[in-house]
Amino acid sequence: MNSPNCYAEVSGSAVAPEALLSHLRVLVVEDESLIALNLELILRHFGCDVVGLVSDVGNIVDAVKKYRPDGIFLDVNLRGRKVFDVLAEVMSFGVPCVLSSGYDDPTLFPEPFRNLPRIAKPFDEQALRRVCVEFGSLAQGRQTRRSEESRAPRRPGVSARPAIRLAHASDSVRNPRANGPGTARRTAAATHPSEASERGKSERSEILRDRNRDRLCQEDRKIRRVKSVYSRNPL
Repeated sequence: MNSPNCYAEVSGSAVAPEALLSHLRVLVVEDESLIALNLELILRHFGCDVVGLVSDVGNIVDAVKKYRPDGIFLDVNLRGRKVFDVLAEVMSFGVPCVLSSGYDDPTLFPEPFRNLPRIAKPFDEQALRRVCVEFGSLAQGRQTRRSEESRAPRRPGVSARPAIRLAHASDSVRNPRANGPGTARRTAAATHPSEASERGKSERSEILRDRNRDRLCQEDRKIRRVKSVYSRNPL
């Protein structure tokens, strides 16, 4: 419902229009009593629930918060005041709105709202029905998404927010001499700067120990060679 006077045809939908209209919650914003009454009668004839009738701009936002409708028929001019003053806030609730007006010229509306769907007065019953079917189709889509999200399995202990990985989390420390040829030791992913610092100290200490061990081994081998030479060539 993003273009004026353009409503989705749902005759090919898997859900019958009657089912989409049944108990559809609609909010009517209209200051003319006879027009509001006529619109309410037509909507009830479709099977919709008219959850509220609003005739003042100052009451629109509170009505949307209270009733949480599936769709809103919104008269542009209410007692000399335009609904554009609160329309942005109304749209922030995610409820589809259709503007009703006797003027068909979109340039009379503020630019941010010129592409909103509109329906002309006096109302045509078939046009009203198409709008309500679209309201019902959108409401069913939202309900389906909520049901799928509630049924989706969640792994325990997994946060909805992605974990922040440190830049050095995948760095590795290699020490082939200590681990044998062709082998390498990789540090575990760091999760906190202090933990990474402690691990770095531990790894450096281990490397130094390995080097000292290698140096001692080399000195021991030298002593053995000297003894071997001396045993074969005594003074």
